[in-house]
Amino acid sequence: MSTIRSKDRASLCTFTFADGRRCRSPRCSSHPHLCYSLALKQSQASAGVAIGNRILNRLSGSDLSACDLTNALGQIFSGVAQGSIKRKTAGTLAYLGQTMVNSIQLAQAEYINAFSTNQWRNTIYSSVTSAQQNSNEDADDESDAEESDVAEGNAEASAETEESPEPAVTTSPK
Repeated sequence: MSTIRSKDRASLCTFTFADGRRCRSPRCSSHPHLCYSLALKQSQASAGVAIGNRILNRLSGSDLSACDLTNALGQIFSGVAQGSIKRKTAGTLAYLGQTMVNSIQLAQAEYINAFSTNQWRNTIYSSVTSAQQNSNEDADDESDAEESDVAEGNAEASAETEESPEPAVTTSPK
């Protein structure tokens, strides 16, 4: 039987771990249901999903240029630097990117042999310009949301670090 009173329980994190235990940390003031550690993990996960969507958008065209791949790898680099993408995942994605670079070189040689150098240049040009148009449209939509999320996250992090360090959570949320 629990010794925590109901009004005290209302101010605790509502996250339930996979084994059925509930998190007993105090709720974060800027999040309606989670403690600071779990709210931070949730925001990092959502930032990782946003980066994944941008990478997918960049690589989803009919043709893949080295510029597209470089942009996608840059997104991965910034995701690792921000802590939104795990280093192990980034290593795997970088390896896949390296494999794709080799494939692009083979595809270029094959395409030029089948058609012509000018046709290859036109294909790459159209791929890059259409990707830039899509990127500009997506950047306008996401920039406002990202700026407010980053400002909130920085304010939360500085406020929480000044108060007290949080204990490490050993189980990840689902």
